Amino acid sequence: MAALFNHENHKKNDHALLFNGEAQVLSSDKFFQKVEEQAKCKEPEAVQKAKNAELREVREDVLAIVEEEWLRIKVNHGANVKVWEAKCIKLASQEVPKKNWSKKPVQAWKPKVPIIVHESLEDVQDDDDEE
Repeated sequence: MAALFNHENHKKNDHALLFNGEAQVLSSDKFFQKVEEQAKCKEPEAVQKAKNAELREVREDVLAIVEEEWLRIKVNHGANVKVWEAKCIKLASQEVPKKNWSKKPVQAWKPKVPIIVHESLEDVQDDDDEE
């Protein structure tokens, strides 16, 4: 499957695009024009690649912050569960019926990427598409 995809979407290298299977004089003006056209075609791709790299860095930073928050939530929940278990042991020793025990603490949901950050990333990508 991958071999077929690569075969169908194969990009020609720079030399193949310059020569097109024809013999050319490397010092001719026509050849220099082709080289300049290729360089102009590569500039927008390089700019887009740099912008995408910046977006990836921002997204990774945001995801790292969210992951730190998630770890903090899990640690706090673990501590709350230990306190609850100690209470349950104490209540069991006092022979209090289980129906009167407090419920187990519920763990908070995993935080998501803030909507503001997500929208700002989409706005940056939309601006790039319009240009």
